[in-house]
Amino acid sequence: ANFNINGLVLPDRTIKPCMHEVKYFYQPIAVHLLGAKAAPGGDTVTVTIRITNQFIHQSVTHDMIRFEAVFSTDTAFDAYESQAIKCPTLEPGAGEEVTVEGRMPPKNAAMGTEGGKEGCIPDVWITVRAILGKTTKWADEGHVVATERLSLTDSFRDALPTAPGPQTFLRFPPAGGDAAKDLTIEDCGDYVAVQGEDFKLAFDRGRLGGLISWVAIPWSRQEWADLATKPDQEFAIEYIWDGHGPSVCFVRAPTDNDRGGA
Repeated sequence: ANFNINGLVLPDRTIKPCMHEVKYFYQPIAVHLLGAKAAPGGDTVTVTIRITNQFIHQSVTHDMIRFEAVFSTDTAFDAYESQAIKCPTLEPGAGEEVTVEGRMPPKNAAMGTEGGKEGCIPDVWITVRAILGKTTKWADEGHVVATERLSLTDSFRDALPTAPGPQTFLRFPPAGGDAAKDLTIEDCGDYVAVQGEDFKLAFDRGRLGGLISWVAIPWSRQEWADLATKPDQEFAIEYIWDGHGPSVCFVRAPTDNDRGGA
């Protein structure tokens, strides 16, 4: 029902947002991320992608289509570097691995670095565009044939701030007294920790506030009181660790296009 009555364009032929979705699902060139690695020091990044020609009968040549890569951050997708991509001729259905080298974003240029704090890892994106290299019967030179935006942040998992394990991250009750009844908030630099009576959460400052750790006591108060008679022992369990938690996603609900049916 997404296309019922409404259509892809308005009566005056103004393009609606759903037109871009349809174009994406029908685009004849696919781009997939194979890996990304930041150089020691974090100044540059090497990205490996695979470009696939999804035409059935048409080859993709240099004079027909040119490729470009744009690096951006999660701050309104601000671009900070753009470059051409060298890609060999692609026969119908064929793909080719391509390496793109770029710079990491300027320090403190992305979200999650409030107050000029360093050490936060921003979301880094690479947008690959396939652009028509010459005018054809159906489009002018410069027409964007295909676009793919890929997140590189997950490939930098080792560099992302993560909360320590429960042995050093959380102790119940807190040293020197009983468990606190009120919530406490602690600024830990790369992440913010929120602790209650029987739990502690850590939210990353550099990835839109994603939950990177959840530590809690899985027992009732009485069971904890019995266990607490054994001094110097840790009974907390870390249910979410190493950044593998839910994150905020300011995107609309899925449509038929998202499910693969344009």
